[in-house]
Amino acid sequence: MSIICTARLSRHYGRRVGIDAVDLEISEGETFGFLGPNGAGKTTTIRILLGFLNPSGGNASIFGLDCWRQSRQIKRDIGYLPGDLRLYSWMTGKSALSIVGKIRGLDLRAEGAALAERFQLEMNVSVRKMSKGTRQKLGLVLARPRLLILEEPRSGFDPLM
Repeated sequence: MSIICTARLSRHYGRRVGIDAVDLEISEGETFGFLGPNGAGKTTTIRILLGFLNPSGGNASIFGLDCWRQSRQIKRDIGYLPGDLRLYSWMTGKSALSIVGKIRGLDLRAEGAALAERFQLEMNVSVRKMSKGTRQKLGLVLARPRLLILEEPRSGFDPLM
């Protein structure tokens, strides 16, 4: 079964073309990556899949749901980690887990604690004291997805982790 499917997906910014006629079919259990230079349309495609941008043409679906019209339902099952996660500086890992869990209507504490231990992440440290790599680990702990979308996945991650 296809988890992500696009057909002739396009996004134009006035006369400028962001993406043009992208066809994708990504099955459950598959790992898929976009490779290309800056401006190739990687981020535009991801933003359409996440329901942040409306496509100019074609369509995109995740779990059989339209990425634009049904983005609210899709977002419940997607974990998204941008290249540089931004959180309030006063948050700790524990408070972030609690807040994100309430927003998503899920109890993330048990699974989050287990992942934090696996990543050797101190959950009582405030975000202002975390390195970029540590914030990225926290982002993975917060994601708890059925589908995980990573933007710039090598940025800030410890390869040994």
